[in-house]
Amino acid sequence: MVIDFSKIPAANIDGFKGGKGLFVCRAFGDDTCKIMKNILPAGASTGLHTHETNCEVIYVLSGVATCHYDDVVETVGPGQVHYCPKGHAHYMANDGTEDLVFFAIVPELRQKSAKTLKKRQRSNKKAAKEATFSFHDAKNVASILCVVFYSHYLCT
Repeated sequence: MVIDFSKIPAANIDGFKGGKGLFVCRAFGDDTCKIMKNILPAGASTGLHTHETNCEVIYVLSGVATCHYDDVVETVGPGQVHYCPKGHAHYMANDGTEDLVFFAIVPELRQKSAKTLKKRQRSNKKAAKEATFSFHDAKNVASILCVVFYSHYLCT
C-alpha cells in the first residue's frame, strides 16, 4: 500500500494538544495504526500529553525537534527517532529557525471487550493474567518504519 501524503489534505491545527502556534498534519489511519507527516513551524510546540493506550514513534525528516520526554529534554535531528512508549508523557518544540518536518507513527492498541475477557477467563485461568491492552502487531510497526525510512532515503 502506498500512502501519498501530497494527496492527503492538510489539517492546520492551532495549539495542538495545548501547545503554541500552528501544527500542520497530513494523516492516514485505520483501526490498527495512525501514520502522519507533520510540520511544526519555527517557534511552535505541541502540548504535553501522555500516551496512555498507545506509543508514538517520531522520525525527523528536516529541522530539529526539542523533545521533552518525561523529565528529560532531548534534541532530535534529521534521520533520528524519538520514541514515547505507552504510559509516558512528551511534547515537542521547534526552537530552530526552519520548519520541523517529521513522520509520526502511532500504533493503535486494542482494548479487549469485557465479554471476551470473561470467556477467556472461564476457559483458561491463565487468561485472567492477560493485560487489558495489547499491541495489534509490533512487527507491523517495524515494517511501516522500514518503508518510511527507505522511501525517505530514495526521495532525498
